[in-house]
Amino acid sequence: MKEAEDGIILNFEKALKNFKENITDLSNKEIQISSFKEISSIKKKDCEELFEDIKTTLTENNFILTDSLKKKPLSREDLISWIEFEEREGKVEINLNQERVFAYLEKIASEIETKTIEPKFKMDGEQVVEFIPPQKGLTIDKENTFLKIKEAILNEEEKIDLVLKETEPTTKIEDINNLGIKELVGHGESNFAGSPANRRYNIKIGARNINGLLIKPDEEFSLVKALGRTDETTGFLPELVIKGNRTIKEFGGGLCQLGTTAFRVALDAGLPITERTPHTFWVRYYEPAGMDATIYNPRPDFRFINDTGNYLLLITKIQGDKLIFELYGTSDGRQVEMTKPAIYNIVSPPAKKIIYMEELPIGQEKKVESAVPGADTEFKRTVTFPNGTKREEVWRSHYVAWSEMWLVGGKPPKKENGGVKEENTTSTTSTTQ
Repeated sequence: MKEAEDGIILNFEKALKNFKENITDLSNKEIQISSFKEISSIKKKDCEELFEDIKTTLTENNFILTDSLKKKPLSREDLISWIEFEEREGKVEINLNQERVFAYLEKIASEIETKTIEPKFKMDGEQVVEFIPPQKGLTIDKENTFLKIKEAILNEEEKIDLVLKETEPTTKIEDINNLGIKELVGHGESNFAGSPANRRYNIKIGARNINGLLIKPDEEFSLVKALGRTDETTGFLPELVIKGNRTIKEFGGGLCQLGTTAFRVALDAGLPITERTPHTFWVRYYEPAGMDATIYNPRPDFRFINDTGNYLLLITKIQGDKLIFELYGTSDGRQVEMTKPAIYNIVSPPAKKIIYMEELPIGQEKKVESAVPGADTEFKRTVTFPNGTKREEVWRSHYVAWSEMWLVGGKPPKKENGGVKEENTTSTTSTTQ
């Protein structure tokens, strides 16, 4: 720590006054800039004890700026550069240099702050082809964050909460459409991690094809109808399904991911669901068990009714391995409560099954299904309307136990009496899984 140094203060105010007088008089007189010495009121000896205290504080603590998502460690070099001493009521105290702290917060702003997003709404016929909901922005509240940093350092609290301020979009959704679409009324999502390439592709195409659909007031929405044809003519790829004792490829495999996600968004929005069929067996893509819906053209379908009194806008998006459905409209104040699915009557899977296929090289083995236990599930949904009336439902699902299944190349082995040896096979109802 250095000894305090006196400062020199330049009298710019007087020099500016002289300059203005020269302009008024059209004069070219020399302008003198006077100065005076500012004597430091704080001496080195006044700060030595405080200096040792703050040095210990900065050495023994790791101060971190945090918000809900990020952590930003503060370097000792930055902290030291912020420290200064000031005299207050005859007593020397530790303070922070506000200008330097503000400069630091400005430097990290791009890592922390988010921009306000203005809404966009563009239609082509009866489908919305561009929709961006409004989104609030976040900016650092420098004044209050400065106070938080100062308080944390003086009290040796390592975790320092960044103070953020919300910024509002200047435009509202309802200002740019007349369909009653102004807010999020339902959200549903499912996870398809581990899906093969063709299944992932079909999910992507299916979600894209129904993105931006408008559902009229009192209309019954049909997911099968909305998807339309799901074959090679509409861009879908074949994916393996089990039929009888054979594994074959069918177009559109994987679209039950859309059925499940549609079920979940309709549940969350409190809409009346008029058709839903659970899968035959417990599918790992649709956890939690009991909240899935299978579809296959023309049946089974997934359907719900828009009873909100306004249009609903269906938005679909994929984020990593998540398929997300959102419904935008006008909330009528209904509240939705759901219990977690209860799982009971769990049954162990049956013995492994083998399907012989002459299309495969002799002896080649390929696992096409993992063993899955059977079970029953149920959960309850309660929709409460502003007038106090309630709609209570119990959603039940029954899953059969499913055996591990292998394809083996070649013909089935013959029985000892000369006939064909019977191997375990399976028969299922076709779904897109």
